[in-house]
Amino acid sequence: MKRELCQIALAIFLFSILFTPSNIYSKIDSTAPILINTPPSDVYADELIDSLTVFIRYGENALGAPDSEYTELFQEYGNGYITLDMGEYEKIWNDTGDDFTVHSYSGAYLVKVGNNIHQPLLTIGEGSDTTSFDLNDTGLEYAQYVQIHYSAGGEVYLDAVEALHLEELLPDTNPPDVTPINDFSVYDNETEVEFTWTVTDEHPWNYVITINDNPYSEGLWIEGEEITFSYTVDGPKNLTIEMTAYDFFGYNTVDTVVLEIKALNPASALPVVLSLIALIGVSYIFKKRNR
Repeated sequence: MKRELCQIALAIFLFSILFTPSNIYSKIDSTAPILINTPPSDVYADELIDSLTVFIRYGENALGAPDSEYTELFQEYGNGYITLDMGEYEKIWNDTGDDFTVHSYSGAYLVKVGNNIHQPLLTIGEGSDTTSFDLNDTGLEYAQYVQIHYSAGGEVYLDAVEALHLEELLPDTNPPDVTPINDFSVYDNETEVEFTWTVTDEHPWNYVITINDNPYSEGLWIEGEEITFSYTVDGPKNLTIEMTAYDFFGYNTVDTVVLEIKALNPASALPVVLSLIALIGVSYIFKKRNR
């Protein structure tokens, strides 16, 4: 019985050697970061927080610079309100005098600010038409989110939220730090290949993934998040996967991974079959000798 268990273990070991992908370390290229165009930065709100917005029309009109196209805040079953994100690196800074302006006309509104949309925002004051506000009234050093509530009168026609004092970022010339993925191979009986890069940077921005120099996916990433690659296996081929991670200042790091998808056919399985036959033969000989 012990001999049979040993033979089975040896067979599994040989199988794992023959079918385990070879590992060759991929190459990280960040020794000479390339400065590209800095991502767009402005003093106006960039994004609408849908989960904290209700009883409004044309919410997208509150984004960007004043252009006489308005978001309408009105009273329905309750007072309408809208929550705007100034941008991860475009926070309103608390400085001397007023710090931001709400561009609107018509009805009165209440303004709240904060830096965490999962906690109650702080009331900074009320306004009507175009009104400016001072963060000193809240005690905040800076604010990323601005929430505007309909308060009274006719509908509030909101055009834009403008930072008068914008956070100034210190220069950062360090490219993102990327943990490389090893080159590897799989057989085409796999349905999907998935792996992740761990990427860190003080000012993360976005990433781009290409396969054989063709665009595959892209998106934003934040500090502490991994960048995931997922590919549906559709036959034998060689893939050169390149992931480029950019920071806010345009510096980047590239990791290149070579993925070989092999055909699983009788020829590729033959060594394993021969090994199993050999083990069966050895087992038969042992049994003959022990009789």
